[in-house]
Amino acid sequence: MPTMMAALGLDKLTADHNRQLAGESERDLVEEATPSPFSPSGLTESQRTELHRRLEDIEQHPDDWVPWNEVQTEVQRRYSP
Repeated sequence: MPTMMAALGLDKLTADHNRQLAGESERDLVEEATPSPFSPSGLTESQRTELHRRLEDIEQHPDDWVPWNEVQTEVQRRYSP
């Protein structure tokens, strides 16, 4: 029985494309699950432009960015009693 990834041909993606797809999917799921004033629909045009610029930079230079879970872990390590 083929998996969904195989059925859609996603099993043939490179590791980089898999990471990109996962990131895009995660952003879509988070936005859908937690609508807030910070979701793209609640942003001004200039904020939306800046958000897209940053997302493109993350995709083009992933090694220049630190994932949120790593930032959160480091903050907790440094500042927890």
